[in-house]
Parts: sequence; structure tokens; C-alpha cells
Amino acid sequence: MSAPEIIENEVVENTSCAAALKEWAVTCRALREGRQILLLRKGGIEDDYGVFSLEHQSFWLQPTYEHQSADRVKPQHRDLFDAVEETMRDGENLDFIVLELFARVEQVWALPPGEAANLDKLRRAPHIYGDDYLALRLDYKPQHPLLAVALRVYRHEAPHVVPMRPEFLGCRSWIELPEPLQMNGAPVLTGDAFARHLQELERTFLE
Repeated sequence: MSAPEIIENEVVENTSCAAALKEWAVTCRALREGRQILLLRKGGIEDDYGVFSLEHQSFWLQPTYEHQSADRVKPQHRDLFDAVEETMRDGENLDFIVLELFARVEQVWALPPGEAANLDKLRRAPHIYGDDYLALRLDYKPQHPLLAVALRVYRHEAPHVVPMRPEFLGCRSWIELPEPLQMNGAPVLTGDAFARHLQELERTFLE
């Protein structure tokens, strides 16, 4: 897959943010390459009541390597595992975290479990995940909906390397950085390409 085109006049400068969301490294890579704009979240063990809350509208993405596995990703996207392994730094998520991608929430759909139509919609939406994993995420904590979040993702010009802190550890979704980090960079997808992705998600989830 060729690299997405960058539109220079969409460069984001002097935006700062102190919030970061933990997410699979392969998902972060898929977002970085423009393979998807979708984030699927239900909860983390150390989140309040084990349920994910969309606490921020803009945030950094922190790649994580635990819990992701090839059998949860479509075969045509399993090359992402090689890509993240090649770029993972020695000591990452042990001695420090690396923040390169910045995201802004564009749209959110709440998908209740127990409705066969919602699983079908998830399967037809553009993303890297396999059918079994989608069913697992939708059925987790069945009293709560699965959040399908459309993100506009930007790539910082040089990754921030932040020393590890005890409060970054554990199966929690959000971490608060000791100070806001500046974002200077461009979106990974052009405005037109992003609009096409968003329209496809809207058609899928709203039909």
C-alpha cells in the first residue's frame, strides 16, 4: 500500500496536549498508514468500572504491545505486526513511551451488543480486525455499548520520548502526561481521503 499523500496546508502547529490513549501498536500503525480511521473501545481492566469513557476529544496515541495477536487481525493486515516489531525501540514501554500520533475525535457511534445488525455493521466497516475479535469486543460487558470512534490522525514531525512513570503502567486506557506536549505535523490522510473514509463509516453505521 502506497503512503498517503500529505497536504501541506493542513499542517497543525503549536497544538499542545497532555492526554494519551493506550492502543494496540498494530492499530496505531494502521491509523498512521491510513488503512482505517476507526477506533473501537469498550474498556480496560483499570478503567472506572472496567468501562471506557471518551474523556478527551484530542489526544496522543501510545502504542502498546500486550494483548494484540495476529489471530485478531485480518490476514491481509498481518504485515502490520512486522512493521511495528521493526520500529519498536529497545526499552519502549519499559523505560519510556513514544508518542508520534495525535488524534482528534470527529464522530462517535455507540453500538449496543445483542443486536445482530451491529455486528454485521462492524464486519462491513473498513478496519483491520477479524470477525471473531469484533464479536468479542461487542459482547464484552454487555450492559455497555461499544464505542466506534472516527479519528483524524496527525503525525508529529519527530516522536516525543517520555520517561516511564509508575502511573503510566497497568491496563488503563488513559494516561496523563507530566506536561502538555507540542504537536507539529500533518494529517496522515488528505482531507478528501479522510472524508471518503468518514462517509463510508457513516453509511455503514447509520443504515
